[in-house]
Amino acid sequence: MSDEDETDALVVKEDDGAEEVDAGDNKEPKPAPKNFLERWWDELDADEVFSYDTPKTLRMLDRRLGLINLVGRTIIWLYVIGFVLLYDGQMFETAPGYGPTMVKVVNDTYAYANVAPSPDSSLAFTAFDSVDVVNPFLESGASFILTSLEKQQAQRMVGGGGGEADASPDRRLLAGSGSAGSAQGVSWQPAFGQGSTVYDLEGVENFKIRYYATMSFPSVDPVGSTTYESHGGFVGNATIDLGTNAITVEELLSEAGLHIETVKDTGAILQVNLVWECLLLLPQIFGRCKPEFQVVPLDGQNQEPGFFLWRTRHYVKDGEAVRDLEKMIGIRMLWRSVGTGRQLDLFSIIFHIAAGVTLLPIAAMVTEAVMWNILPERKHYERSLYTETPDFYAIDEALAEKEERLRRAKEENTAVDVEALFSAGMDDEDDMDSHGLLQ
Repeated sequence: MSDEDETDALVVKEDDGAEEVDAGDNKEPKPAPKNFLERWWDELDADEVFSYDTPKTLRMLDRRLGLINLVGRTIIWLYVIGFVLLYDGQMFETAPGYGPTMVKVVNDTYAYANVAPSPDSSLAFTAFDSVDVVNPFLESGASFILTSLEKQQAQRMVGGGGGEADASPDRRLLAGSGSAGSAQGVSWQPAFGQGSTVYDLEGVENFKIRYYATMSFPSVDPVGSTTYESHGGFVGNATIDLGTNAITVEELLSEAGLHIETVKDTGAILQVNLVWECLLLLPQIFGRCKPEFQVVPLDGQNQEPGFFLWRTRHYVKDGEAVRDLEKMIGIRMLWRSVGTGRQLDLFSIIFHIAAGVTLLPIAAMVTEAVMWNILPERKHYERSLYTETPDFYAIDEALAEKEERLRRAKEENTAVDVEALFSAGMDDEDDMDSHGLLQ
């Protein structure tokens, strides 16, 4: 081997050694082990964490499940439409109504007492018509009907207790029942209850009470353009109709749960309400509303239930001023016209229908509970009810990587390796030189 060849071999070895040294110096260190959080983060799959659940519709070919679901939905809609909207009236907007009332007792019958009207009378009874039993005869929204009368006749003014015998009328004092009239000033004698006459009326329950009432709803009709009236009017005996614009005393007491025999000797106070329930939408189609009676006793909580009035009648007898004092026991009635107007409330209807829609899943929950826990085929239904889709995003990524590898492999197979050709050419020259072919 020549000196030049030895020199080239040394240079190549030195270069190889340098390369080995350089490669050793540039060697990458081993990575540090990862902690728990880093390993958890690497294993974390965002597709699993942020997965989306969507309902899957399955047709269960089972009449039992279908009937359970249908019955559940029917119950929900019957509750919303039948009970809430119709029966409970939530589909209507209510407005309070007010109006005046007029009442009077019809003078077409009599009541009798088995007592003579006076000691000098030849009759053995006393007759009372509507003028006698009503005091005052005409009131606005109220009435009083006599049931029993106790009369102290021909009371005279007498002095008592050292008072002045000619006292002025404003000093006259009425002695109470059973009193001896010992108050100062002037009293009436004989005292009430001493020899008084009692008239127990028979047939008061047959008297008719005629009424007339109107109704308006200011909250929905402020100007009062529409006013509802009771039928029959208030004038003329020909228009009196029981059940339409008149009612008997016996029927009123029956509405209050009372009887004439229980109130004849004590009296009673009744609140008589004419209650209107009006549908304000198209009254020409649904009909104009009419009032219904609601009678409530008001004296039941008193220590002494009942009601009575005092009435006097002054006259001159044998040249002396006398009076008749009467205690009138009877039925005091306070009449009132109240009502409620109703009209469709579209907002309330939509609201309750929407609430019914939100209740429909309850029927599905009951059906699924039966399907999972009661039916013998529950295992088959449970497997079919829930399915999990593949990770399509990861599949798309894997397909993209595969296509990229195929593309690069194809490029590598078709490309020309210039370095390999150059190194092959150098090797041929060395061989030719070593055999002396280049000389």
